[in-house]
Amino acid sequence: MFQLAIQRLLTCATLAAALGMTVASFAAPSTPTPQALLEAMQQALIPSNAQFARVHISTHSDQPGGGTKTWDALVIRERDEQGPRTALSLVTPPVLNGAGMLTAPHPTKSMLGLWLYSPGERRAIEVSPLDADRQFLTTQFNFEDLAMTKRVYRRQVLLGSEHEGQRQAWKIESQPDVDRYYSRILTWIAADTYLPIKREYYDRADRLWKVVTYGERLIENIPTVVSIELRDVQSRDISEWKIEAVGYAHEKLAERVLSPAGLGVLQQHSVWQRIGANGKNNETVSRSK
Repeated sequence: MFQLAIQRLLTCATLAAALGMTVASFAAPSTPTPQALLEAMQQALIPSNAQFARVHISTHSDQPGGGTKTWDALVIRERDEQGPRTALSLVTPPVLNGAGMLTAPHPTKSMLGLWLYSPGERRAIEVSPLDADRQFLTTQFNFEDLAMTKRVYRRQVLLGSEHEGQRQAWKIESQPDVDRYYSRILTWIAADTYLPIKREYYDRADRLWKVVTYGERLIENIPTVVSIELRDVQSRDISEWKIEAVGYAHEKLAERVLSPAGLGVLQQHSVWQRIGANGKNNETVSRSK
């Protein structure tokens, strides 16, 4: 039964690592390469101090009669000397309460690993390696959209600097080494914070497929992505990731919390008291300036 549950999680409800995130103390060179800019973006998204958030996830269709599905989750992210770690525990719907996942550097292999936690079995099962294109829940998001998984590219080109909306941004074109889905990806990176502003994904016929936009706000004096919207322009499906409350821990959590053993007790950690993880009337993103 557990294996069936895990398969269901992987195929239609895979728990991915992600949330809106903070800029780290990383600066690309004055004349950046596309590789340096993408690395700066990943480090800006994955903080070296622990970030914890209450997140609302939804997906719906723009077409007539399209329904809406929603989930709520608690998420912690942190980067340590081994690399990035993200732990997620679903709160709603009730049938998935306590189901969790962890992405972290694998202890024996040079890759990012994935562990899924089943409340019924009370243990985490390793599912490796992490696939950047694996679907998150039944949304249009994949691991790269939310966890900013490092993709292997066979070609990366800096197309220059331009305005995207009201902000100056670096524009990069990338071609994945394994092009099962995408022929190329365009990324706009904010010149001041190195956080992503927008990404466009093109299918193998080079038609625009997905547009991902990021909302940013200053939280505790840290530039933070607080929303992600993905529009599938071909199917007209829309998936959203919105942070309702977010905070930062001053102590390191990786060894104690962001591990397979910590998934089962993630919701009981005292860190959630700072953001009111079980309520709507506590500190929220809209009140955190």
